[in-house]
Amino acid sequence: MIAIEQPATTHSSSAFMGPLRDEHFDLTHQAEIMHLVELDQLAAARSLAQKTAEQCPNDEISWVMLSLVCEVQQDWCAARTALERLRDLQGHNIPASVQLHYIRVLHCLGEDMIAKAVLQAAMTRWPDDQMLRQEQQIALHRAQPRVARAG
Repeated sequence: MIAIEQPATTHSSSAFMGPLRDEHFDLTHQAEIMHLVELDQLAAARSLAQKTAEQCPNDEISWVMLSLVCEVQQDWCAARTALERLRDLQGHNIPASVQLHYIRVLHCLGEDMIAKAVLQAAMTRWPDDQMLRQEQQIALHRAQPRVARAG
């Protein structure tokens, strides 16, 4: 079973969203998407998330849900698109967690140089964020030359 952490549904900030700007997202859709993911009905979850994002193009929750479903499906191109829309909506209020998801999706797409630049900017803005620090350590490990082991 795959679980997605439920984003906040009030005007407060959550780990994945900045302050909400639009409350048109039907919260029953959010619960339904999460339930479908829990049931491993990813195609249905994706369809509903996509429909909701199209119906509520300025609602952050709809893009959060779509990006998470795309990540679970490992559809990195679609996850990138959804995260880029979310980042545009959040503007300066973007939380570190969204940047982290974006960095990881970029790595999955093989866009390591872009991911590195985004990580550097994120580390400047949130130098004490533990998840970003961990990602930085992973990036440093990735950058080390691999030594072939003797047979």
